[in-house]
Amino acid sequence: MSTAAEELARDLRRRIMVGALKPGDALAGERELASEMSVSRTTVRAAMSLLAAEGFVTRKVGRHGGTFVRRPGADTVAASLRHAVASDGLPDVDLAEARLRLEPVCAELAAARRGSEHIDVLNSLQNEMATSLHRSHFLAANAKFHLEIARASRNTVFFSILSGLLHPIRDLTDNKEVVQQDHLRETVRAHEGVLRAIVNGDPVGARDAMHKHMSAHASLVTRARSEHP
Repeated sequence: MSTAAEELARDLRRRIMVGALKPGDALAGERELASEMSVSRTTVRAAMSLLAAEGFVTRKVGRHGGTFVRRPGADTVAASLRHAVASDGLPDVDLAEARLRLEPVCAELAAARRGSEHIDVLNSLQNEMATSLHRSHFLAANAKFHLEIARASRNTVFFSILSGLLHPIRDLTDNKEVVQQDHLRETVRAHEGVLRAIVNGDPVGARDAMHKHMSAHASLVTRARSEHP
């Protein structure tokens, strides 16, 4: 997607987030937006596609068609947080601390509320991490593992918040100098404890195992940021 489309989407997203554009409001037409923002209609269409994919707008066809602002949902909460974190450059240490407070609660709830479908996904992701030969595949599976636990908590707010927090932290932990092979192996071991407690329906055990895992992660991020400012 072009930078111009991303900039237009960012501007419209900001208007929606601050309430200048409210749920149900119709956006200006394609031609009008293109003229107002001095961009091509192709750029406008690309920006609308991005906002629709993120859940900020919906499109209707027909006589009363157009592009309308959607009422916020879980997808827009996650996208809003993700973009806010990225644009404000919030400290990695603060993001890691937020996860330290949030994820043990997600694990605790997941142990009490998970279904067999969540267990199947978590087992599959854990096996993928344990056998992965590619760092990028491991890190992607790791992020999905944490998100699946949040999904298993059946709390859409927790899931949305974690979805918004994971991506910017990945930018730091993707660094091979920060997260080395022994850290990846330790992650697998930590996940085993969390997963075991969730499978066994042990909320306290799941919470404690995740707290230990996230404490280690927060320490890693703190050390990494001091060494790689």
